Amino acid sequence: KSILTPEDYDRRRACCLFLCDDVKDAYKLDPMNPAIAIGFAKQNPQKAGKVFKKVWEKTPCWPVYEAYKELLVSLDAKKRQSAIKNMVSENPYERLSLLAMADIYLNTQEPIQAKKYLDEFLQSYALTKQVALMQARVERDAWNHEDKAREWEDKAVETDEDETAWVCHACDYKSPSWHGLCPMCHTFNGLK
Repeated sequence: KSILTPEDYDRRRACCLFLCDDVKDAYKLDPMNPAIAIGFAKQNPQKAGKVFKKVWEKTPCWPVYEAYKELLVSLDAKKRQSAIKNMVSENPYERLSLLAMADIYLNTQEPIQAKKYLDEFLQSYALTKQVALMQARVERDAWNHEDKAREWEDKAVETDEDETAWVCHACDYKSPSWHGLCPMCHTFNGLK
């Protein structure tokens, strides 16, 4: 009798295919794996929006947002904003969705819009280093308030440097950045 479930077998097979640069077949076996989905979307830009939206709904993670933003760089500002809004539309008030919207508005020179999302974030979640730095950028870009920007930068330094965004569901390993394989127990796509 097989020790692995069919799903586990497909995930491991997808990992092997992905590591051998067979991204299309890996994606067919495990379409919800962020690393595989990013690789597939980069090879198939016409399908990128659908791919990123599905992965974001299942496993919202910053590398998915960053990869999608990178693919959208050739579009004008309004089209980038629209694409990101579409990706996060299922959970617009989720922690990473708010940060993604704030970031895209900062990158398209609309700091006042970014501030709305950052304020919404701070109403529900604790201040993080990333949010404090974004707030500093808003103060500089929107109103040229250098003193207030420095205050936010000081808050960024004061925030807990050990911000843990990722936890392995198998062994509870904590990491500030995402890894395809858990560094502790080597579970594939274990960090959520």
